[in-house]
Amino acid sequence: MSALLRSWAWWVTKGVGRSLLAFGYTAAYVVIVVASLMQARTSVAALLLAIVLLAAGVAALIWFPRFAPGAGDWRRWRKARGTRRAAVQGYRHAVGMRLIPALSDDDYEWAMRRPVKRLPSARFRVMPDWVVLTVAQTQAATTDELVKRAESYAPVAAAPADWVTVQRQTDAVVRIVWRRAAPVDQLAESLPFQMVPASADPIAPVLVGRTDTGVEYRLNVFDRQTLVLGASGAGKGSWLWSTVLALTPHIKAGTVEVWGADLKGLVELSAALPMFARKARTFEEAAEMIAALRVEVDHRLEHMVSVGSRKHVPTREEPGRLMIFDEFSSLIFSAPSSKEKAAVEADLKSILSRGRAARINVLAFAQDPRADSLLARPLFTNVVGLRFRTADDTKLAIGPAAYDAGAKCELIPQSTPGVGYAMDEESGTVQRVRAF
Repeated sequence: MSALLRSWAWWVTKGVGRSLLAFGYTAAYVVIVVASLMQARTSVAALLLAIVLLAAGVAALIWFPRFAPGAGDWRRWRKARGTRRAAVQGYRHAVGMRLIPALSDDDYEWAMRRPVKRLPSARFRVMPDWVVLTVAQTQAATTDELVKRAESYAPVAAAPADWVTVQRQTDAVVRIVWRRAAPVDQLAESLPFQMVPASADPIAPVLVGRTDTGVEYRLNVFDRQTLVLGASGAGKGSWLWSTVLALTPHIKAGTVEVWGADLKGLVELSAALPMFARKARTFEEAAEMIAALRVEVDHRLEHMVSVGSRKHVPTREEPGRLMIFDEFSSLIFSAPSSKEKAAVEADLKSILSRGRAARINVLAFAQDPRADSLLARPLFTNVVGLRFRTADDTKLAIGPAAYDAGAKCELIPQSTPGVGYAMDEESGTVQRVRAF
């Protein structure tokens, strides 16, 4: 009996202590009010004190709600309770999905005394539009395996299995989202080209489309060597012409030159041939163009060294040059000999590796993502992935890391040409984009 009484006493004491800690501001305020009223010698003084203290409480609630007696403590208590519930439920669901191992009974009892700090890092939150589980995964599983587990686990999470997404925030932390309703695709409809005032800097990133969050997307063509990959009909033409149209003011001003190569007889570029300062329709013409660009890179770099400049500033006399190559893979297949192909590849490697500082860049488009069908493939520093037929093609195009981060190019509908995935250079995250 004495052990039971001691247990009850400890339970009551612990509860009172936690309540005082949780509602410390409120308790202190009540003590001050009671003590002040007890010290009042007359009823008038007590009334004045009550008015002053009430006004102080109301003022704190209006201007300092975080420290207001009652309201602030209640808000903090509810937040702490929600965090505790999210940690406990996150642990249970993470164990249920085999993302982390279960604790022993003794370890679990010890961890439940302070679950937010002691339980494995996992949070489970239920919101009106979706259910989210964020967990530091310790048991290995691929993204595809996690999607299958999440779909089968959806009834336990009280969510439909139709719109499950898995996002890897870091190498260890995974975020699983069960949507309660079909997401609205902001990129389902084609986007009209948006002409904006030209930047004063001719080599600034150009506006070519919008992301699925409605934010403008700008392609940094003069600070990267860009490769756009996608199956036939994926919308590569949208990216090509959005880039050319965005550069039009600088092309007219003479501070930017666009060179075009299309070994299908310039069919793709024929819509606006006057926009291109130089054009190539055969392998021989393309080889001459690439060789000329390589010579220009050498000349500009030598001049920059002589004047002590690290980057070329485009002028009308020496504009920034962008070479646009449609069906880039045809450079390999149409080469008359391996010797000529090797010469073109050497020139391309020189341009791609050194042209950035000289403001001589390449924007290439291709269908086949395999490295053996693309000359100098590793030297392209920016890759945009459009629609592909298979997941393997997607991974070859943009890499396994981007694929695991959500760039599922094989899931892009055929009805949305121009939609693709690109890397955000500032945050390093994958963005879903549609070109104009």
